[in-house]
Amino acid sequence: PDYYGYKFYMVGMVGNVLTRASASIDDVSLIRLDTKKLHYHTYNGVLESGQSGLTALLEMCDSFRTWPVWYDGRFNFIVDKDDTPIHVLSKSNTESFSQNFVPLSEIPYRLIGQFADEGNKFNMTSLIAKSTSTTLTKTNEKTIGLKGITYRKRAERELKWKLNKATNCTHTVNIKA
Repeated sequence: PDYYGYKFYMVGMVGNVLTRASASIDDVSLIRLDTKKLHYHTYNGVLESGQSGLTALLEMCDSFRTWPVWYDGRFNFIVDKDDTPIHVLSKSNTESFSQNFVPLSEIPYRLIGQFADEGNKFNMTSLIAKSTSTTLTKTNEKTIGLKGITYRKRAERELKWKLNKATNCTHTVNIKA
């Protein structure tokens, strides 16, 4: 994939000394590989001055649908894609197996997302996504923050994606191979 190199410069006080630190992230895919090179993962948020660099990185990664993993002396990023991973497993290459199901009482029927709306002078705005499932408790709701999102259409899309994930990804399988 095509990558953009991003550099972050952090300035802060350590005792009475002004200290500068820099970090670069160059493995986050931010564009689609089509003829127009459209951006589809962006972070439009404002970084808070009291925020640690790792917290800022985690918030940006959540907006990009990635997880940072420290491996081999650097951050690597795992992208959460919509496709299903396929791995061949058998009794000969697995050691242990367990599974868990999320109780119906913990699956939200309504997901409320809050974001800083650019169209409303960056005031906090709430959106609601409702599940189509008839088996969920209609009073069960969860509120989440959509940090880094300032556009209403993107907030709507992300909230629907997160509700879909919360209602459909309810079976966890642990395999040691």
